[in-house]
Amino acid sequence: MAALALLGAATAGGLSPSRAAGQGIEPQPTVRIVSQTTFVPADGAIELLVEVDGVDGLAIRPGAVGAEADAGNDVGPELSVTFFGRLETENQVDLPPSQPLNRLPGITLDRAPRTPEGQVRLMIPIRSGSSFDDQDRVLLPEPGVYPLTVELRDADGPLASARTHLVRQPIETADEPAQAPVEVGVVLHVTSAEGLSVEQAAALLTQHPTVPLTVVLDTGLVNRLRAEPETAATLAAALGGRPVLTAPTIDLDPSALAEIGHGDLYLTAAEADRRALADLGLQPAVGQALLSAPLTDAGLAVLRREGVDAVLDLGDRFLGTGVIDGQGRAIEVIRTDADLNRILRGDDPPAMVETGPHRANRVLARLSLRREVDDQPVVIGGPALGVDPAPALTAFLAALSQPGAPRPIPLSAVRGGPNLRTAERPQQDLSPVAGLVDGLRDRLVTYESFHLGGGTDPDDYRQRLVGALTRQRNPDDRLQALTLIANQLRADLGTIHIHQPQPVTLAARSASIPLVVDNTSAGPRHVLLEFRGDRVVSPDDGRLLLVQPGTSSIDIEVEARSLGVSPLEVVAWTPDGSVELTRARFEIRSTAVPGLGLLVSIGALGLLGLWWIVDHRRRRRELLDVTDGEVDRAAADSTPSTDHRDGRPSGARTGESGETLEPQATSV
Repeated sequence: MAALALLGAATAGGLSPSRAAGQGIEPQPTVRIVSQTTFVPADGAIELLVEVDGVDGLAIRPGAVGAEADAGNDVGPELSVTFFGRLETENQVDLPPSQPLNRLPGITLDRAPRTPEGQVRLMIPIRSGSSFDDQDRVLLPEPGVYPLTVELRDADGPLASARTHLVRQPIETADEPAQAPVEVGVVLHVTSAEGLSVEQAAALLTQHPTVPLTVVLDTGLVNRLRAEPETAATLAAALGGRPVLTAPTIDLDPSALAEIGHGDLYLTAAEADRRALADLGLQPAVGQALLSAPLTDAGLAVLRREGVDAVLDLGDRFLGTGVIDGQGRAIEVIRTDADLNRILRGDDPPAMVETGPHRANRVLARLSLRREVDDQPVVIGGPALGVDPAPALTAFLAALSQPGAPRPIPLSAVRGGPNLRTAERPQQDLSPVAGLVDGLRDRLVTYESFHLGGGTDPDDYRQRLVGALTRQRNPDDRLQALTLIANQLRADLGTIHIHQPQPVTLAARSASIPLVVDNTSAGPRHVLLEFRGDRVVSPDDGRLLLVQPGTSSIDIEVEARSLGVSPLEVVAWTPDGSVELTRARFEIRSTAVPGLGLLVSIGALGLLGLWWIVDHRRRRRELLDVTDGEVDRAAADSTPSTDHRDGRPSGARTGESGETLEPQATSV
């Protein structure tokens, strides 16, 4: 029968103090395994460090059980170790073992070797075959996972026990090389709330400088690190360049935003988070992001534009580990293992007291059994480890350095798994506010060109807009928040007013006239001026004006193109010309003849004079022509003529009977 090997000298009074649950209540004995060798060579040894509590009040009975039971000697409780048969499946790890393989003789507590901290140290050698020379070793004939229990007993039987597992390694030969270990990625979720603190994380990272851990920081911790540069520097030194992810400062759904055409808001928020990490001296993870919602094809495209090729699902809510492909844009989905996280968290301990090392051992045993049927990488950790993950993580990471342990890998090396489908629709429906978001983003571009400081900064408006679109908002709250932003933005654009001017009289063709503008905002504003008039123009049309807070009088140049009263309308726009801010109307009376009008008038008078001269000459020629004609006719009338028809003089008269009437001589 194999026996327990004793290491070290027993310490005087080496029992741990009892931990009563309450004053006057008899404490119950407990056994805890605080450290152990998990992966044991075929002919190696397992070391256990055991903490025993609550035994100070136990009666010492004569003839106690075990090797220390001598006639007439009073002895106290003892520890015994029992090995059980090899496990075949992963589920058997959490079941009580039923096939004892080897029970070792007990050792009394008062003779057990102890560490300086008072823990009992047990060293148990094992062997792989019956031909081994040392028959005191425990026979574990096959490689695999073996349960064992450490039991506290007295003469009346068991008082308390703790169960754990060891993994017996195969014998390596040239013909049968060792099987590659399972690959495991470890995520440390560091928080400012309950969970793994930044101090605990820095300690783990420092203790394991070569383990490719991935660190996720929550938003509260990022804010704390900004306020505590020394803490940030300590964490950065402990990380040693290992990648860091941060929970989104603003929890946006990339798929929902992409569906309404604003996926760039997610990209902008993600870039801001990366800059925040870099500003703290940390290394942002490249090509990785935290998954906060199901991915549609459109959401997948947004992530690919960001350069993301892997998303980490810490919540175990949406997808399994695998590859999600939408329209040729494949992304690896990495999900932390919910079952293993549950064990590390200690949610379902068996009927015994568990410690962090014990929980880590259960996970390692499961991983060893899983490797026999599935060679896919496994990812553990994240916020699912609960409020006190440090003990289990400490033990788990320490075990990874043992020969035969799972091989730690970075998240960037986690690949494979089944093909996954994209979601048909986003988890969040932003379509009811799509038009409002469109208008607000356009107005923010306008406001940025208008705003030069003071009052609400454009970036503040953008943050409020994005904040209204977070997944935590319900639809009514979201609409109310966006409407409030629209109203305030409208009010900030309504801070410029032009005074209605009095009528203006211009004595010259051009002159300067005052334009009085009120700016009721807290800072200077850019304004684009437009002048509208048919007979009065301004060379300041299109002028970009800087208006200081308060009332300002600005001289503008105007030029009259005609005499009389002419309207001139002044319109103030935002610099991009998209929003009218204010307008006013001038009534301008001009008493000076404009230069162009004078030239036109002179030209008209010249033409009129030329026309008069030409017309006068024409009339004169016509008059002369008429006079000459009358003289000729008078001369013709005074000369007798012969009628060529009958030979009579043209002056002879004919009587009524047709006869010729001779002229009668007049007697004087």
